[in-house]
Amino acid sequence: ARRHPLLHLGAKHRVDGGGAAAGRLSLGAKVRGLGAGLRGKAVEGLRAMAEAVDEPAESADELFARAKALNAEGRYKKACEALEAAYALQPKISTALSAANLRVKL
Repeated sequence: ARRHPLLHLGAKHRVDGGGAAAGRLSLGAKVRGLGAGLRGKAVEGLRAMAEAVDEPAESADELFARAKALNAEGRYKKACEALEAAYALQPKISTALSAANLRVKL
């Protein structure tokens, strides 16, 4: 089995523990430590993204209801924006048609 070149290089250049080099990590140990740190950061980032996706600010149904209320108030542009956001969350033909009808009013 072949080893990664950096890990192999690190194995060749280990520190004996004597002299001025005492206490330093080998190159291989540094590479392994860096990899573990990056994996941890990546996992944290993915978890944060998953939480943001799992809990949207408003559901598509709530956005649709808000768009209906805005339409009734005559605020067509805001209503259209709410419908487009609802369509992005849950693409339904009825939402797309409602947004198109509001665009006609603009």
